Amino acid sequence: MHPGAADVEGVELLDLETISIHAPIAELNAETEARAIVDDAVSRFRAQALEQSTTPALVALRKHVFDILDDEIDRVKRRGDTTPESAEQTERALRHLVGVLLHRPSVRARELGRAGRGDDFTGALDALFGVRPEPVADVPSPVVPLAARVRDDEADAS
Repeated sequence: MHPGAADVEGVELLDLETISIHAPIAELNAETEARAIVDDAVSRFRAQALEQSTTPALVALRKHVFDILDDEIDRVKRRGDTTPESAEQTERALRHLVGVLLHRPSVRARELGRAGRGDDFTGALDALFGVRPEPVADVPSPVVPLAARVRDDEADAS
């Protein structure tokens, strides 16, 4: 809370302590329930952010594999020993196969990210394929909900 907020004309400042003093006992649980809702949302947000930490590595893997596939398809087309229809069927089948093969590593990457082990996935890609994610531009840290900041401030004050 900004210290000057109480001095603004027409503004009555109510903090959680004041509300809890004047609230009926039955409604005091609302604060606990609200904090639980916020805690749950923060936990889900953090899990999602961890899961998404592997996205650059997944993008690099998919690019690597599909570049190889595209090169191979171009090579077959240049040979010219297939009909356009059979070349199209083969390309469709190969693209499907690559998608199927990439599914499990994609799922596993998100699982590792959620567990805080996204670097394991990135390291494995580098060790196995020499694939490294593109550097990600610095992005501002995610916005932390106000209730979480207030809770952290309260913990710091105690």
